Amino acid sequence: MRSGTIAFLLGVCALHGLEALPGPWTAALLPAALYAAVASRFAAAGWCAAGLLWALLNAHATLAARLPSALDGQDLVLTGRIASIPSLSPRRTRFDFTVDSGLPQRAGRLRLSWYENPRGGPPKLATGETWRLVVRLRAPRGLRNPGGFDYETWLFAHGYSGRGYVRDRDPRNGRLAPANPSDPDRIRFSLSRRLREIPGLGPAGALVEALVVGVRDRISEHQREILRRTGTAHLLAISGLHIGLAAGIGFAAGRLAGPWLAPGVAPVRIGALAGMAIAGGYAALAGFSLPTRRALVMAVAVLGALTIRRRLAGSTVFGLGLMAVLVLEPSAVLVPGFWLSFCAVAALLYGMGGRPRAGGSILHWRRWALPQLVVTVGLAPLIVRWFEEQPLAGPFANAVAIPFVGVVVLPALLAGSLCLSLPGRLADLAGETVVAAAARGLDLLWGFLELLASHGPRYVLSVEPSLATAALAMAGAAILLAPPGLPGRWAGVLWLAPLLWWTPTVPGPGEVRAAFLDVGHGLAVVVETRDRVLVYDTGAGHAGDIVGSYLAWRGRKDIDAVVVSHADSDHRGGYPALARRFPVRRVLANEGVPGADSCIAGHSWEWNEVRFEILHPPSSSVWRGNDGSCVLRISASGRTVLLTGDIETRAERRLLRRGGDLQADLLSVPHHGSRTSSTPAFLDATGVRHAVFSVRHGNSWNLPDPAVLDRYRARSALIHRTDEHGAVLAFIRSSGAIEIRHWRPGRFWHAR
Repeated sequence: MRSGTIAFLLGVCALHGLEALPGPWTAALLPAALYAAVASRFAAAGWCAAGLLWALLNAHATLAARLPSALDGQDLVLTGRIASIPSLSPRRTRFDFTVDSGLPQRAGRLRLSWYENPRGGPPKLATGETWRLVVRLRAPRGLRNPGGFDYETWLFAHGYSGRGYVRDRDPRNGRLAPANPSDPDRIRFSLSRRLREIPGLGPAGALVEALVVGVRDRISEHQREILRRTGTAHLLAISGLHIGLAAGIGFAAGRLAGPWLAPGVAPVRIGALAGMAIAGGYAALAGFSLPTRRALVMAVAVLGALTIRRRLAGSTVFGLGLMAVLVLEPSAVLVPGFWLSFCAVAALLYGMGGRPRAGGSILHWRRWALPQLVVTVGLAPLIVRWFEEQPLAGPFANAVAIPFVGVVVLPALLAGSLCLSLPGRLADLAGETVVAAAARGLDLLWGFLELLASHGPRYVLSVEPSLATAALAMAGAAILLAPPGLPGRWAGVLWLAPLLWWTPTVPGPGEVRAAFLDVGHGLAVVVETRDRVLVYDTGAGHAGDIVGSYLAWRGRKDIDAVVVSHADSDHRGGYPALARRFPVRRVLANEGVPGADSCIAGHSWEWNEVRFEILHPPSSSVWRGNDGSCVLRISASGRTVLLTGDIETRAERRLLRRGGDLQADLLSVPHHGSRTSSTPAFLDATGVRHAVFSVRHGNSWNLPDPAVLDRYRARSALIHRTDEHGAVLAFIRSSGAIEIRHWRPGRFWHAR
């Protein structure tokens, strides 16, 4: 069972590593693979083939449900059901929508947003309601940047067929039917809203809602930062820990009450049944998310074995849970949480095996501290690879937080939630009182976590390590966690060394690395010399995080200069978020950034044998808007990069009149390729070799303009587009060579 499960996992992973899928007819070999797995000498190969073919079937089904390309960007009238608890923000409500009619094929879930308009915000939406909506949809697609979140992979892994927004002013939008009161999703929604109505919970209210129903949209950025710095974010994601605690609470309660409830039945059986019931109910409250499904399968396997008086090995239970998740959702292997969850269990089974048990008390320090140390060492390579940070205070924080949440907070929240779900004012009052008491407990725990976050040590990785480095580190962790009798276990530290000492490659003297990031509609360029960093424009609001993630991926800790070309939101909107994350030594901007230095023609400086020069505008008072964009020329090793913001015809003519050299080997195309820019005379003066268009896929302005594209092609310029190629990475070497690379993921679910 165990070897077969691992082989099945390898087959699933192999399928998701392909750039293109084999035809669906290949899945017809699945029965033969299963036969080989069960009835032949080649069991491991059979299970591996079965995993690959089963994942192939599911992948084709997921891709077949995607929005057809012909409907991309079209307005559609759909009827369906709200399938998630709506996530509320000041200007938008986001929710999942399962379609009943309006699409030519049976679609999976859609991820929709309903934005506010001048007449007010979106209507109040409730989970389980049936609506008719006029929506504009897009096929699943995300921005593609080094170090950035792969939204397209996330959409595929969670089975979304498309994304889009509601056309809020269309009169055809309307609620068709209320939710069924017995619908589990409706019960979750009602409990979520009831928790928000309890007075006096304060900031702990967001934590309470996350622990009870798995809704985390109210958790503030400050709270997320505290959880991240202490390694306790998993406490607010209902997962295996919580389901295991709920099953344990149910088992203990059932075993104690068994002699009174059913005198003729063994108390252990009553406890096992109660544990399964409470674990299943809690998983339903969490919406049967991937971690809860995995944990529920494992809890049912353990407790079910107790009811029939059989004892299952921990590795057998682990294999059952892993196989169940892979069969139900093969694409789960694309989610970091899948690997963190199962590797945490595997580390405990491996690292705790062969060690002496702790003393009799359940609160003995070894029962809590040693497992935390084992999990921290076992998961450190994965956490550092995906999140670039390992809180060294994590084991201590979790050794306190896990028993406190499990013994004090979670039982109170479950009891209080049960009371809130019952009719009657007395039950309601009891529920509010118990939940409020649990919230006070969370406040006490939060003070402890804030203290650790402020003073606890952390290890921050300079750059995302390679897969090979992470694999070596995992081997080192396995050596360190080996049974005590194995000699030379401390040699495992040497295998961790590449992970700890990894440093990024930086440009040499006279060299430049420029990244034109994929920020949708907008512009953001990160320019690096040997020891300096300049950011030219920061995109719209969301792009600040994209730029920040790229800088973290490159191992940069601060920014030497930010140039904001002009005040349009798609060029300056990301600056506040970026400045909160990284220290900025200097800002050049003529408008839109209070306190910035002026960006005026004639200003120049040199970093690491690379020259920077402002060419436009000559005055910040006369030149405003698009034509007032700061134009920056970067010269290195005889090559030039010209960053032009949103200048239009008037500014281009002024640059031509000023004289001087406008030659550009690499050009950030003015105004995203609008027809009001890139005049023939300007292009002739630049002699552009590489033209970078920063545009959003399927944008409503139809940028870049076809006529503008033709102008560049007529001059033999090489075209690079962020909407088609993802981030464009350019390197100017000391020899004068220019290298261009596109950051375009190559898996079968990525749009081409």
